[in-house]
Amino acid sequence: MAGESVSTYRFFRAGAAAGEITARAQPPAELFFLDQARDQKRAQPHRYAVIAVNPAGESEASRAVSAGALELTTPPPAGARAAADTKGVTLTWTATPGCRYTVQRKAGPTGPAFVLAGGLAAATHLDATAIAGVAYVYEITATDATGNVSEAASVTITP
Repeated sequence: MAGESVSTYRFFRAGAAAGEITARAQPPAELFFLDQARDQKRAQPHRYAVIAVNPAGESEASRAVSAGALELTTPPPAGARAAADTKGVTLTWTATPGCRYTVQRKAGPTGPAFVLAGGLAAATHLDATAIAGVAYVYEITATDATGNVSEAASVTITP
């Protein structure tokens, strides 16, 4: 390696056994590495090492470092509430910057759900079609700018 410039970096991801390192990919032209392996488990961090390569040979492996997957989920809308009055049922929740919302309604906990509104920018919706005396379950989901959809926040009310 002495006297020669580095032509390639090889990245390695540790396997299941401690100390076992398996080659995973060649790097892109820039000096970063994005592991896009399909077998990654979100909650499990992996250990990575790098070797520099030039015409004279390969370097020793670098000290391994630990890294985990980025969490790309959108949290469910917080603070979902429902209030009934003569105009219908007003739903409110705490807005998450950059998200749009979808509101679904079910008649009772086991009834079929249908979309009342989608693509909402505001953290409120008025259901003017609610019928007094019927128990409804409303489910609100958030969608971020990259299309990640949250789990539903639920609220139940009988207007």
